[in-house]
Amino acid sequence: SLGCILAELLMGEVLFRNRDVRTLLAAHEAVLGPLPAHMTQRGRHAHLYARKGRVFARPDDAHPSFRYLQPQTTSLRAVLRTSDDDLVRFLERMLRLDPAKRASAAELLSDPALSRSDVVRLAPYRATPGPAPETVAPPPRPLEPAVR
Repeated sequence: SLGCILAELLMGEVLFRNRDVRTLLAAHEAVLGPLPAHMTQRGRHAHLYARKGRVFARPDDAHPSFRYLQPQTTSLRAVLRTSDDDLVRFLERMLRLDPAKRASAAELLSDPALSRSDVVRLAPYRATPGPAPETVAPPPRPLEPAVR
């Protein structure tokens, strides 16, 4: 998601460190809050990663019994190491776990974070109509004299 990319560009490191899908989901929960119930109950692959609305670890040789992953909760502000309220709110809107509650591109374009005077603004890209630029072919190589 663009929210992850922007956060990672800002931080210079991965936003959600993980080893596999389960630890990625646990990292999301640690920073963004619990996974929405409808996603853990009705998601196509939810049964592989969550039970009773909680992410679980697969039993393995080191831990042969079933166990839940309990992430240490934190905040996006703490992870980003910033005090910029506008930036945190902007990224939180992009990173909402529930797609139905995540901000749309149009909503984000009108976010107050983008209207600040310290935000770089670029003119909108407009393709200019007209003929395609000509391609320049390299000059032909001189013919080698035939050896007799």
